[in-house]
Amino acid sequence: MKKLYITRLHAISTIILLIVLITSNSVMAQTFTDSNLPIVIITTDNDPNTNLPLEILDDPKILATMKIIKRPDGTRKFLTDQNTTSFLNYSGRIGIEIRGSSTQTLPKKQYSLTTLKSDNTSKNNVSIFGMPSENDWILNGLGFDPSLVRDYLYYYMSRQMGNYASKTEFCEVVINGDYKGLYVF
Repeated sequence: MKKLYITRLHAISTIILLIVLITSNSVMAQTFTDSNLPIVIITTDNDPNTNLPLEILDDPKILATMKIIKRPDGTRKFLTDQNTTSFLNYSGRIGIEIRGSSTQTLPKKQYSLTTLKSDNTSKNNVSIFGMPSENDWILNGLGFDPSLVRDYLYYYMSRQMGNYASKTEFCEVVINGDYKGLYVF
């Protein structure tokens, strides 16, 4: 009986391992093209020496262009929508840097953004996702929140109780063509 139990356990473990391996490989092979959430596309300026996109560092902020796709009717958003003005919640210049202290060591970075006017130096107060006009914004990568809802839920509950709390919006982030994942704006 003991031998039969080990054999069944071994078979079940093998099946689970195969399912995990097959599923994880298929997920990694997928290309991000669309989402039910708003899509934030950030393209950093090119380094004049290498003609490659500048790396986002802790300091100083580097210049970039940001487009936020959010269809007015709430339907699914596609990366190809970035060229349709009516689907853009924001399209303009930004300064961007990595933010945080301990979160800088995590693979998924958090970012601090400043919306800029076309002169690339003057701050530009804008409303994003219907939030109050501002020029300082955060892309929170939720690095220490495996559930990905803790901060969002706390802010929401605080607002529902009549207390001040930052307004937030879940979004998908793409930087220089690389999908970075789910963030809170």
